[in-house]
Amino acid sequence: PPAEEVGLVQVEIFRALSLMSKQCLALLLIAVISGGFLAACVVQEQETPQLKIAGIPNTAGQIIPGKPLPKFQDGFDAETTTVRSYVQLVGMETTTESVVVRMQWFSQNDLRAPIFQRVITVLPQQNVAEFTLHNTAGLPAGPYQVIAFAGTDHARLTTSGSSRFFIGMTRTEALEFLEKETKVRNAMEEKRGANER
Repeated sequence: PPAEEVGLVQVEIFRALSLMSKQCLALLLIAVISGGFLAACVVQEQETPQLKIAGIPNTAGQIIPGKPLPKFQDGFDAETTTVRSYVQLVGMETTTESVVVRMQWFSQNDLRAPIFQRVITVLPQQNVAEFTLHNTAGLPAGPYQVIAFAGTDHARLTTSGSSRFFIGMTRTEALEFLEKETKVRNAMEEKRGANER
């Protein structure tokens, strides 16, 4: 064939190669180099793991590399001065971008503004963000809720998660609080549903 046609075929091959996945490209190059036949290859898109918050365990201790993990719990003594909350992130294994994590703490009544808020940046390949709520005089007794938001920047916080902990409350008091809260939320949902009809 004329040189012009060969050149056009080569251009078309390189154009096709640029559209194929890395696995197909490797197989295709091996086939071309060894003089084998070109075969159709199904391009498989690799899904990028989506960023998610897997959980937010709480502890009075601290995670220290190389040491045993602290006890994670949802109930703390009345004398507690520090509660650390660890936001567990899923989908950070393959990311090349830092992730912004914003934590808000609520006390007594979730409808109030947060009692405290903090934002940190988690570097690529890390999967845990540590937040600390501290009061040297002791954290006031009662129920608390932590809510975390995460995303690629402050304007794109695409995932969220929450957890609760209780300071200076018995297990029975904590369960009673949760039951009341559930009833209030269910009533609000029913009312909202009735208003939308």
